[in-house]
Amino acid sequence: IAQKRAQRPVPKTTLAEFQRQFPDSATCEKYLRLRFDQTDQRCPRCSHPSRMYWLSARHCWECSGCGSQFGLRHKTVMAKSRLSLEQWFSAIGLVLIEPNVTAAQVAEVIGINRLATARTSMTAP
Repeated sequence: IAQKRAQRPVPKTTLAEFQRQFPDSATCEKYLRLRFDQTDQRCPRCSHPSRMYWLSARHCWECSGCGSQFGLRHKTVMAKSRLSLEQWFSAIGLVLIEPNVTAAQVAEVIGINRLATARTSMTAP
């Protein structure tokens, strides 16, 4: 007889707690690099796996096969954005914590005054 496992409750967090977990660009960058390293990523140009290495001075990966370079934001909703990683992580945290947040509220929290930018930060590509 199979026993039913008790589901663990999803821990509730606040935006302040989320921002303490990601206080600066270095922490956000470290998290994104770790997530990249945990997945089976391939070079976007030559599609070869496991041939990338990190260029810390340029904050990007480089494929050892073809020399293509790509950054932390490549193929993410953050690509081609001028918002800082801290702003993006604050916006992501806010949307995760409060799914019904408005674009105006996101703009206020991340400190931007263009509502179009806030709307873009809330939608997937």
